[in-house]
Amino acid sequence: MEEQKIIKLLFERSEQAIDEMKQSYGRLVRSVAENITGSKSDAEEIENDTYLAVWQRVPPEKPKPLGAYICAAARNLSLKRLRAASAKKRSEALAVPLEELDNLLHSDTLSEQVSAAELGDSIARFLDTLDPASKALFVRRYYLCQPAADAAKAIGISENNAFVKLSRIRNRLKKHLEKEGYVL
Repeated sequence: MEEQKIIKLLFERSEQAIDEMKQSYGRLVRSVAENITGSKSDAEEIENDTYLAVWQRVPPEKPKPLGAYICAAARNLSLKRLRAASAKKRSEALAVPLEELDNLLHSDTLSEQVSAAELGDSIARFLDTLDPASKALFVRRYYLCQPAADAAKAIGISENNAFVKLSRIRNRLKKHLEKEGYVL
């Protein structure tokens, strides 16, 4: 079903909207949740929590595009679940991609200089300069937290090539952020 029709169903408070979201986005939501939490059972719970969160926020919000909105909700709920579980043990599956970026972005003064929103805007501007395959690789690895092998396969390159590309993208991102005045 087209996302505008799903949004219309959400505004009408029709329970069919949840079924349509499951059918259209269920696999993506479970994939994002499982990539982050490393657990199929957590991913199933997060999937249901995601639909509930979207149900509660739409209306008044009218997300465009709906798929990205649902994916962001699933990611946020997954990270929240992971943080809650991290008191016991941090997930290595998520630690690796976040550690790769942390080496680039970590700075005590960075958080004092700018808000997360401004940094996000700067990263978004950088992503707009990438070719579609590189952008997809970056988003799959660092936003959706996919294993590098899965992200590489999705865009049709080898895992080795993906690691090389990701390293180059991180270096370019670092230069971009420094050019925009961020101290790294």
